[in-house]
Amino acid sequence: MNCKFGVRMRRMCRNRAAMVALGLLIAISAAAPAWGVEPSPEPVDVAKSIMSPVCPGRLIADCPSPESEQLREVIRRKVGEGKSKQQIIDYFVEVYGPEVLPTPPQKGFYLTAWYMPMALIICGGGIVFLLIRIWSRDGGGGDEGEVLPDEPKAPDYQKYARILDNELKDYN
Repeated sequence: MNCKFGVRMRRMCRNRAAMVALGLLIAISAAAPAWGVEPSPEPVDVAKSIMSPVCPGRLIADCPSPESEQLREVIRRKVGEGKSKQQIIDYFVEVYGPEVLPTPPQKGFYLTAWYMPMALIICGGGIVFLLIRIWSRDGGGGDEGEVLPDEPKAPDYQKYARILDNELKDYN
């Protein structure tokens, strides 16, 4: 009776060890993409990541020209060779320049494209803030608070007022 109990325990231990090994194998295979094993990119995804040098403002995937069809064929060949998406994009940047990137690179002079809009918004907000402070301090910035005299003090005023009155009487 003791022998049967020992055999059963060994079988259960082997089954548990097999289950643990199978679980580890599944976990490792699920984690493989996170370890840098990159799946082959789809040519359409790569074509949607590169601007067309022949159709300004359009992606290679959206450009209807025959030249873009040739570029899409180059992308398909590069994917067939096993190149990664970034390697294909780097190839196009090397051949056509950084203009084929949908967003400017974040280095050198291209940083102005990233930071200039924010700087302009901040400066504009500062100007609006200062104007509001000045206008609220002045009471609107106009001359509404000043009291105008009934009669102007200019010596020629009376003379011009009489001329205006005479012309208005002649007009009526």
